[in-house]
Amino acid sequence: MGTSVLATHRARTLLILSAVAITGGVFYDYRMVYTGLAIFFTTLALRGLITLSSIAASRLQVEWVYKPCVEGERLVVEAVFRNKLPFPAGLLEASINYTPHLRLLEGSRAGVFTVPGRGEVRYRLVFKARTGRHKIGPFKIIVRDLFGLFRTPEFMVGSACEVRVKPRASETVVRRLFAYTRTLGLTRTREPGVGVEFYDVREYEPGDELRKIDWKKLASKNILAVKEMEREAFQNIIFVVDGTSTAMKGPYGGTPFEHVARVVSSITRFLSSRGDSVGLVVYSDRGVMSTSGLLKGRRAYAEVLSLLSNTEFAVREGSSDYERAGVLDMVFKRILEIMPRERNAVFWFTTSGAQIYASSLINVVNKISQLGNTVYVVIPVTVAYEVVGLEKTARAIFRLKTFEQVRRELEFARSLKKLGVKTLAIGPEHIPQVVVNIIETLAASWKG
Repeated sequence: MGTSVLATHRARTLLILSAVAITGGVFYDYRMVYTGLAIFFTTLALRGLITLSSIAASRLQVEWVYKPCVEGERLVVEAVFRNKLPFPAGLLEASINYTPHLRLLEGSRAGVFTVPGRGEVRYRLVFKARTGRHKIGPFKIIVRDLFGLFRTPEFMVGSACEVRVKPRASETVVRRLFAYTRTLGLTRTREPGVGVEFYDVREYEPGDELRKIDWKKLASKNILAVKEMEREAFQNIIFVVDGTSTAMKGPYGGTPFEHVARVVSSITRFLSSRGDSVGLVVYSDRGVMSTSGLLKGRRAYAEVLSLLSNTEFAVREGSSDYERAGVLDMVFKRILEIMPRERNAVFWFTTSGAQIYASSLINVVNKISQLGNTVYVVIPVTVAYEVVGLEKTARAIFRLKTFEQVRRELEFARSLKKLGVKTLAIGPEHIPQVVVNIIETLAASWKG
């Protein structure tokens, strides 16, 4: 395919001109024969050069290089074209396909270049990173000569590159959650351990931290003692995230999926730092993914970020709520695989949908609740959050355009509440604190 060479209208014109010159030389002036032969052999030489170039182009090795990043940063992707043959590949007209959901900041979708013999060329693209998995490439190549006499058919070079962008956990949100739980007082377990509530005083033992010594008791009674704190009640929390096409629609960086990814990553960072067990299930148009189970500590946080970044960001045309509802049975089975038997807190993040989706969602939520778990459906009202930062006039226009969307989200939440489903319909900036408050309340009730 890469060695096939086609003549353009310019080459055909030159060949006709060459034939006319040779014919004229035979009948009129012999010097015209030399002109015709010169044109013919020059065209033939260019044909040979373009054949060699097409062979080199078809054997180009393409290596993708990119630096992992988080959303909002510059995603720099480089394609390295390597030519192992001794003659150059070019002139190349290259165009690249990439997902339409990425915004190109620097570089071009198409370019013209030559790869020297036994050399390489770097093709650099810079995107604005957004959460999820994105496909970039492959390249489509056409080989031409400098005079435009010959060209090859369009063919692919190399393979596609998949980049994964992690959501950004808000440091401000995490600090706010720590401050909130300290003032609120964590769940009491009536057992000594790691916590912030005072439990008792005991005698000092070798290995105890100096900061735990009760200096007042030492000064008054000359007894070396240490303070013990009440152990926090660690919980099992499962997040279910809607990653279907419906959740991927919206402004750049402000879709429901992206808002939820930030919220889940921030809450997970907080929960994992204090020892809670966290699991994540993400469902999309292509199926269901989940963490390997309920995890703790850094492993939980790392695996949640990895799973969110591995969710393909794609809006599939023609997708319907019937397909969206059909995947919920798979979600239920996956939740059962990673969930302990009872007393788990499940937070299901989704957006509004048709009656068929609402019915399937209610059915799955009720099944999970009947197993002794508490399930909350969380509907992020993202449009109320997106108006921040706009000018006054633009904000008014935006609200008018999105009023219908807000109404659908709130009506969907009300319909779930009427059927007994615990539902939250709030802006993403308020979700972390509300979710943590629910977790603390559930821990207290289960312990009591």
